[in-house]
Amino acid sequence: DIGGKVIFSQPPVNGTRITIIRNLDIKRTSDFQEGGAFRAKVINHELDYQVATLQQLDEKIGRTMVYPPYVQEGVSTTLPLPSAGKALVWNQQATALTNSSINIDNTIAEVSSLQQKTEKSAEQAEKSAEQVAENMQQLLQLSNETTQNLEKVQEAVDKVIGVSYGNIGDIQYTSRTDIPNGGAWCDGAECTKDMFPDIYQMLEDGKITSTDYATFDQNVSTNGSCGFFAFDAESTSFKVPLLQDIYIKAGQSPAIFGTEQNSGTSGTNYVVYRAYVILYTSAVETSVAQTQEFMQALTEIRNEVSQKANLDLSNISGSVDYIVEQGSNYMKYKSGKLLCWGKCAAGEGAKTINLPKPYANTSYAVALGKNMTTFEANYGDTVNTLYTTYFTVFQAHVRNTGTYWFSIGQGA
Repeated sequence: DIGGKVIFSQPPVNGTRITIIRNLDIKRTSDFQEGGAFRAKVINHELDYQVATLQQLDEKIGRTMVYPPYVQEGVSTTLPLPSAGKALVWNQQATALTNSSINIDNTIAEVSSLQQKTEKSAEQAEKSAEQVAENMQQLLQLSNETTQNLEKVQEAVDKVIGVSYGNIGDIQYTSRTDIPNGGAWCDGAECTKDMFPDIYQMLEDGKITSTDYATFDQNVSTNGSCGFFAFDAESTSFKVPLLQDIYIKAGQSPAIFGTEQNSGTSGTNYVVYRAYVILYTSAVETSVAQTQEFMQALTEIRNEVSQKANLDLSNISGSVDYIVEQGSNYMKYKSGKLLCWGKCAAGEGAKTINLPKPYANTSYAVALGKNMTTFEANYGDTVNTLYTTYFTVFQAHVRNTGTYWFSIGQGA
């Protein structure tokens, strides 16, 4: 209680925490006698000593674990007897501390050992993953090479077929009264993405010049025509160009041509050429389908092969279907699938449609429609009887356009 100084033999290094605490005996230092002297100095010293001991106790209590004042009743503050390696835990009722049932030191050692094993397994798994990634990269490279070869084949097919059908988005003219295969009249009709996904994608990518619906309609209102597609991404739809028919007067040199309004007449001396746009070609649809089937077959092989070595692609060709024969209004595939199409002449009543190629049986399907684009059915048109080489159609009403038909089944 007399205080003092702390002297270090060596100065502590910078940042060292130094703690000096008071250690007073809990006792009285004065004994006041009955009727004795009551000096202020003695009273102050005694009170200072008691306050100092209270501060000492408060500091110690501040370093102890205490309950909050709102702790539930019946919680014991008594610690259990020490037990080597055990931890203090609350019992199931949370009313008292007890020793753990396990040796915490041993558990920590086991966890540490398990962690080391896990890290070792993780390293092995990482190496395995790297090997798998390398194998998959090699397979992907092989797949890319195969895809590039297919693209080259597709380009060659497109060039051959394109001579006959043209490219998607091309505007051409014809003197035919029926729409050529893959085409649609340039009449401003609206189509959807689902109907023609290929040309819609080309419009969306900007590969074909287009304008918005409002500009398209303004051009039609002002000029009576618009040579651009109208594209609307929000409704996933587009309009084909709207172009007037061209009339060329026969027997003239040079030729006299113009629209119906300025040709003077649309009589027999004039040949009418109608504009149409190519919306799809058999080359594109066939090549895309074959590529998808090829890649699906390759994916199945990937799932079965764990290593690149001895990778066998010989079984792919069996899953790819392709055209082996085609002609006027029909296509036949390696699998035997046969597609036929055409147009029934105008006129009311029963009609006989001779197939360009025979089917193996009468299980083939036939669809009828107003045009080859949407195959929206004419009211009352029905298919009566199917035969392997022909079928019969009943047209309920007289119409100038006739009825378009499309059939699919197994060829003979």
